[in-house]
Amino acid sequence: MKRMEGGSLTDEEVERLGEALMELDSAIEGIKEEQGIVEAVKSVRDGLDEIVDDVLDRMINPQKWNGEIEERA
Repeated sequence: MKRMEGGSLTDEEVERLGEALMELDSAIEGIKEEQGIVEAVKSVRDGLDEIVDDVLDRMINPQKWNGEIEERA
């Protein structure tokens, strides 16, 4: 990815990399379906998304969270 972003790959190499990543994504989806874990993986990802959103919100809006902490005390 660094080489792609840095411009050191040819157009053909970038194309092959993109195709390989799409094939990998497809294979991972197939494995999740075979193992019956599609919903479990989705649930974990959703939970992680919520945690990241909360952490980012606390970093971006610290005064909002400081007020909430003071109200609980």
